[in-house]
Amino acid sequence: MESPPPERVCYQIQPRNPRSRAVESLRILDISYLNILGVDLVPDLIRDYQTKNPNVRFDLTQGNLGDINEHFEKGHSDLMITSRESTMNSHEWIVIRKTPLYIVVSDQHPFASRSSLSLLDLSGEPFVGLKKNCGLKATITSRFENTGFMLASTFDAEDLPTVAGFIKAGLGVSVLPKTLGLMLDGLVWVPIREEGWEWEVGLKWRKDRYVSPAAKRLLIISTKSKLCLLSLLS
Repeated sequence: MESPPPERVCYQIQPRNPRSRAVESLRILDISYLNILGVDLVPDLIRDYQTKNPNVRFDLTQGNLGDINEHFEKGHSDLMITSRESTMNSHEWIVIRKTPLYIVVSDQHPFASRSSLSLLDLSGEPFVGLKKNCGLKATITSRFENTGFMLASTFDAEDLPTVAGFIKAGLGVSVLPKTLGLMLDGLVWVPIREEGWEWEVGLKWRKDRYVSPAAKRLLIISTKSKLCLLSLLS
């Protein structure tokens, strides 16, 4: 089944006075991002940016990893919000959020009463996985490679809400970030005992491409490691 094309949204912050209209056309920031990040991270990021930069217009494109990465590589986006695993040698990337990953089961599952679980406990459990175009897929694959084993999925979903729905229906277990849009009634989020199971999300840009002042301001606002970032942008 073909995935839907990325959705493009124009979010314009109205200028506060007529003089700002003349320069507004120079302050357009194009960002592409994974669908699930549109629930909280992207709105929060725009709100924080708007506080100090009230005259910038945002062109936002959301979709699955393959679609937004193609959009980014063709030069249609200044920045892309994605996981570290999607970066290549021509990219720079800074982390802006680290989210713990959990083993997720239905509230009727025998594991629902556990205070924590090892990934080894999932051996033999029907596992709801993700298709390659989902942004979290590469992160989970990388983490499993570090544990020395992989779980065979009984079903690969197109997106994270579908995974959550299958778990709620009792059709399997999975590993997910506890984010808005996924916290359905009937799900139990069990901490993972193994270390390092978190989803790092960040801003990506190309080394060989011009980074606009508006994009640089967003990068600076979004990271705590400002000295490191300035060295990357210099």
